[in-house]
Formats: sequence, C-alpha cells, structure tokens
Amino acid sequence: MMWYIVKTIIAALIIVSVTEISRFSTQIGGVIKSLPLISIISFIWIYYDTHDTKVIADLSLSTLWYVLPTLPMFYILPVILNKGVGFYMSLFLSVFITLPGYLVVSKLLNS
Repeated sequence: MMWYIVKTIIAALIIVSVTEISRFSTQIGGVIKSLPLISIISFIWIYYDTHDTKVIADLSLSTLWYVLPTLPMFYILPVILNKGVGFYMSLFLSVFITLPGYLVVSKLLNS
C-alpha cells in the first residue's frame, strides 16, 4: 500500500511542478511536460515490481504509437483558443479530433 502512495505522490508532484513552472515560463513548462517522465518512471516501477523487460518493451512500443495521434491536438488546441473559443470547448474539440487517430492506431496494432 505504501508503494501506491509513493507513486501517487510522485505523479502529483510532477503535475504540480509543471503547472507552477508554467505560470512563470510556458517554454520551460513545455520542455518539462514534453519529457517522457511518466513513461520513464513507469518503466522503472514496472521493472522494480516485475523485472519483466518484455512488458516494458511492449509498453514502450505502444506508447510510441499512441503518442502519434495526440500530436495534432497540441496544434489544434492553440488554434481554436486563438479564435476566441472558450477553454473547455477548445479542449473538448481538440481531444475529440484526436479520437479518430487513436482508433486508427488501435486498429493497426490489433491487426
């Protein structure tokens, strides 16, 4: 149980750090957020828990393929926001536009 609490605290600290740093510099916040910290930490935790490198290799490849459909979201969101659309609607639309990409990648990976 303690291990789950530690994992939760570390994940929360990363999110809080990015949001706080982004208040002062969106560029530094973006660099930190773009680092694959969650992936790296997940690989370490999985290895610590299981020592199963096959699971880590499979997770790494899945992550690679599922990152690709998210890339347009990071372009579409600011475009919609800059057109004056509200934040929540812009976020919803950019996520909604990303969903077909996920479906295509999922279909390709499962075939």
